[in-house]
Amino acid sequence: LAFARDGRTIATGSNDTTAALWDVATGQVRARLAGQPGPVLALAFSPDSKSLLVGRGDHTARLWDLATRKLKATFEGHTDRVNAVAFSPDGQTVVTGSNDNTARLWNAATRECLGVLEGHGRGVMAVAFSPDGRMVATGSHDETVMLWYGLSGQRKAILRGHSSSVFTLAYAPDGR
Repeated sequence: LAFARDGRTIATGSNDTTAALWDVATGQVRARLAGQPGPVLALAFSPDSKSLLVGRGDHTARLWDLATRKLKATFEGHTDRVNAVAFSPDGQTVVTGSNDNTARLWNAATRECLGVLEGHGRGVMAVAFSPDGRMVATGSHDETVMLWYGLSGQRKAILRGHSSSVFTLAYAPDGR
């Protein structure tokens, strides 16, 4: 699930192939983004909460316009399911993590792949941008977290110590 910045809307994804938008105050469904192939595996609101990025079991991430409820873009290039998605703080870049052991950086407007982050030995299950947008973190089934210098694709560090898959991660608000 993902919260919109205003705190009034939650997006949820399901194995039933839908993403749903919920009103936090009433608990009612505002809308369903249906007709998508494969399960919904990951969700992220754009920083302005006008778009929703959906990671899918069909090896794609799809960007939805929430005002019109129409599909705006499809990010294609992974060779396995997309488990994790995130927007950069400025909304200009997205990162997707896949069971193909990679994360990909994309221009949110043009859908151009800006780079592939390679180095994990198993599927990438979690992705996050640092608050300043300069770093990307990826977590994997290979029991590691990797820190990357954003768009350059250079790895800064490998964090080891888990004895099982890393399914989620987050930066502290101050970026440290």
